[in-house]
Amino acid sequence: MLASWSSNSQGVMKVLPQNKWVRFFQEISLSLKIPVEEQILETKLPDTKLKSRVYKGGDKDGIEPLFLHFSPDTKGIEKTAKKYAKKESYYDVVAYLNRVARKPKNKSESRVKYQISKHLYQLLDKKALINKFSFPHHSLKISLDTLRRDPNSLDELAIQIKPFFSNVERERIYGKMKKNQFLSVDKDLLPSFPRKVVRRFVIYRGPNCFHASLAFHDRTLTRSNFFNVTREKGYHRAMINYDELWRILSSNFYQADHRASKIQYGDILVFFDIPEEPRKVINFRWIRHTATYLFNGYTFSKGSKSADTPYTVKTLKEEWKTWSKISKNLAVKIFRRSTKRVKKRPPKDLTDWIY
Repeated sequence: MLASWSSNSQGVMKVLPQNKWVRFFQEISLSLKIPVEEQILETKLPDTKLKSRVYKGGDKDGIEPLFLHFSPDTKGIEKTAKKYAKKESYYDVVAYLNRVARKPKNKSESRVKYQISKHLYQLLDKKALINKFSFPHHSLKISLDTLRRDPNSLDELAIQIKPFFSNVERERIYGKMKKNQFLSVDKDLLPSFPRKVVRRFVIYRGPNCFHASLAFHDRTLTRSNFFNVTREKGYHRAMINYDELWRILSSNFYQADHRASKIQYGDILVFFDIPEEPRKVINFRWIRHTATYLFNGYTFSKGSKSADTPYTVKTLKEEWKTWSKISKNLAVKIFRRSTKRVKKRPPKDLTDWIY
């Protein structure tokens, strides 16, 4: 059932009152449960990208500098040096951090953020820095021998992935489904953008979870000047703002009622931090995160707009655990692409608050 949308200059949007919030991930019913083999791999920031961020960070292209976060007291500086300094450079790093350390701007803050200089970078253990930016990724393989014995699930998988792949790509996938023993999710069952970036870091500040979810569907949604309107200073053009995300959802997606519909491949989960007594009118400023659903309770997402986080496959449980920690009142809505309502340009009735 399609949601009924409207907007106003405060950036709020109305939805049908019967479409209530998802408060626990166990409330979501899965449409596909297929046999998979899982391997959890660590995704680490490569040394070449560490170096690029140190030497080129802060330039006009939006390359994000590399930072250390530490307590500026003696104990905090020594702890940081012990963790990141080369053994022979420990005392040099302690002395360096003592010289550059500044008191936190706010009394409530106990740590400071320091941009790693070229000189400090030479004193640090690159392996320790790489381990600082390490994230788990669920590498999945579908057992086709088992799946072929369940033709209903095989057909449903083919139906759900169809809108995300070209005719040539689908023929390649279907051919593998008939002949191969396994199908790799990373290599075979992700559309072009997520397939290109999965398990990768970018060096730019800006590409965020909103961009990742929308580009999963169609990079036109993130590249078009009609949708990606604002260019934020110091950020890469790819960043999607809260209002831009909400605008795209309103014109190209509809809200799926989790009680009446099982979640499908490509559905976007939008995580909100809502008021204790949420109104029937949603404010896009409540949005905290988005993730794109795959199957079997797995999602594809990027952790943040920072270059510190990669694109990975996670579980719904992991997503919920992460965002419940940093949200006072976590709630989720599910949005599904509407082929009938897809538009190349934004709806005219929203131009008053986006431009």
